[in-house]
Amino acid sequence: MEPRYPGHAPEHKLMLLDFLDARRQAILGKVGSMPYEAMSSSNVPSGWTPLGMLTHLVFMERRWLVYGFLAEPVRDPQGDRDADHRFQVPHGWGYLELSALYASQAARTRAIVEAADLSDRAALGGWFTTPEESPTLGWILLHVLGEYVQHAGHLDIVAELLSDER
Repeated sequence: MEPRYPGHAPEHKLMLLDFLDARRQAILGKVGSMPYEAMSSSNVPSGWTPLGMLTHLVFMERRWLVYGFLAEPVRDPQGDRDADHRFQVPHGWGYLELSALYASQAARTRAIVEAADLSDRAALGGWFTTPEESPTLGWILLHVLGEYVQHAGHLDIVAELLSDER
């Protein structure tokens, strides 16, 4: 999907979704252009891998939109982290499985957002137990977009390190 530019989306909600789609495409492009060994190994002191980052983004988006905003139960909402809170890739998952999950979560997020208003508050029962702590959908989308922007920058650094190795 080609992103719209500011002023072309008919409402703020669609602009946020378009920016999120563009960040997702950038992330997939960065990870997908790496050799498999580079996707599954770390080049940074903290030890995360590009596939671990992709796993984190799938789980993070599901946590915020499905578990957080809708308060729907999800299996293992923290499944992207090991006991030391580092990003992990579940056994047997590779780039193809993760990119399919990534696309599926993106479609689910779009459906959730299109069915709600940015001012709607997260349902109680998932992450949030009181109305006072329940954020709006707009806040959640900005938070999710911020995660994507931050982690796209991390992947830029890894891509730069990989190009220096060649």
